[in-house]
Amino acid sequence: MGRELVLWRTQRGIAASSGIGPVAVAPIHCATMWPSLTALAIALSSCGRTELQALATRDTQADSSVNIGSNTGQCNGTWGFAPQHPYSAGNRPSSVAVDDFNRDGFNDFAVVNVFDGTVGVYLNKGKDAFPPVLYSCAAPVALAVGDFNRDGFADLAVVNTAGTNSVGVLFNQKNGTFAPEVQYATGTYPSAVAVGDFNGDGAPDLAVTSQNDYAVSVHLNKGDGSFLARSTYGAGWALSSVAVADFNADGFIDLAVASGSNEAEILLNRKDGTFGHYVTYATGNSPESIAVGDWNGDGRSDLAVADYLGGSVSVLRNAGDGTFAPRVSYSSGAAPTSVTVGDWNADGYLDIAVTNGSSNNVGVLSNDGSGRFGAQATYTTDANPWSVATSDFNGDGHPDLAVANGDDATVSILLAQCQ
Repeated sequence: MGRELVLWRTQRGIAASSGIGPVAVAPIHCATMWPSLTALAIALSSCGRTELQALATRDTQADSSVNIGSNTGQCNGTWGFAPQHPYSAGNRPSSVAVDDFNRDGFNDFAVVNVFDGTVGVYLNKGKDAFPPVLYSCAAPVALAVGDFNRDGFADLAVVNTAGTNSVGVLFNQKNGTFAPEVQYATGTYPSAVAVGDFNGDGAPDLAVTSQNDYAVSVHLNKGDGSFLARSTYGAGWALSSVAVADFNADGFIDLAVASGSNEAEILLNRKDGTFGHYVTYATGNSPESIAVGDWNGDGRSDLAVADYLGGSVSVLRNAGDGTFAPRVSYSSGAAPTSVTVGDWNADGYLDIAVTNGSSNNVGVLSNDGSGRFGAQATYTTDANPWSVATSDFNGDGHPDLAVANGDDATVSILLAQCQ
């Protein structure tokens, strides 16, 4: 079976996904088969399909033909998730990240195994099969993905704690395998890492939260994948998570961190890769994870925070200038540990997924289109789900979930499906 490209119209534009597999589509009558993507573009132009709902191109017979269709992604029921498919991980998987590491068109995932001192990389072989390869790290607790040497392949950044106090970079060998980590000293007891181009030079930099330093360490990329010594910026205590976005719409990437002071803290970029004093916004009790999304479609980056001891998700709306309205709290399960965002009901608005550590499930809070969220729908995972990430693993154009389960040493893949 050949490669497939799917485009579909949402409330906020055109989305795209690629993968392998059949798509149920209705034919567009003005064109049914075209020999190339160039011919396809010409056909679409001549058809005048400005309100195109969906398009699927396939080469299922290896004949270089392109099929045009519409209306993919419709569901006569409701969108949800199939039962989990767990994959074996190492001891205490705690952090999961996703990308297409070998650039074969299938999205892969990587997971930190804390007690083993390894990162497991699972390359997607199609039909959601993920055999792992393990890479040793100093004392890994969290990871993120970025193309640090700008060779077109996603690399890994891993924070190492337990006396190591470093951030390690594992370079992709342009085939989905990784070189040994190169370490850079960071703050004391680092807990999380995020990737962003903070100084606008086109090279992704690193932001690392440190629990004992009351600070965020920023490591600027030299442009070749190596990093300068850290610059530190004061923040609250027991920092657990960091996310990046341009919160004040000035064209520069800012920082948001979750603090044990029951706060989300915003550090605005001074437009040169340095950051100002943090500004605090109240969250629920013991925020554990922070994520960014535009909840109400106003083009501004808002926040979602998992409140571990509060049993809630705090949503904070951006006023447009990098300040935030007071939180609105939504109930989650017990001990929420991680949040991620995606449009899981295919209505064009971003929803929130949260792992509920003591409830052994992942909850999805659906956006009503105005930035308000309904009660969570829950889906069973293995024991103590600790981290969640979203990606389209089976190429059907719908975001799926990957969940690291700390107590059962597994990673659960939950595929989106119409129910």
